[in-house]
Amino acid sequence: MSKVRLGHFSLPVTNLLKSHNAYKQIFAALGEPEFMEYPKYVGYLKGDFGLLEEPKVVPIHAAIKVMDKHLVKIGYDAAMGVGFTCNGKPGLRSEWNCEMSFFKDFDNNRLEFYYEY
Repeated sequence: MSKVRLGHFSLPVTNLLKSHNAYKQIFAALGEPEFMEYPKYVGYLKGDFGLLEEPKVVPIHAAIKVMDKHLVKIGYDAAMGVGFTCNGKPGLRSEWNCEMSFFKDFDNNRLEFYYEY
């Protein structure tokens, strides 16, 4: 096991209110409520995942591990329901031994839900 792990990160967004409304619905569908809210920041997943309002965004990729393979599709469906863009439908990716789904948010950040077998 690695001795170093990612503690938390902030996803850059240009419109915090719009993005927060979308991500709040996605995380609610996964059973994860909002954790904290400040004027330019909103945190989820007990503070591990956050949205940080920035005037300019360079899109990033972030992978979110789920502990039940059904959550891969639930999260993806919720993302599609809020108007995010498909970037890979839910399904088995045998080369990685994972169930995965991919989408892009309003700022073109690429998010992934995955479940490892």
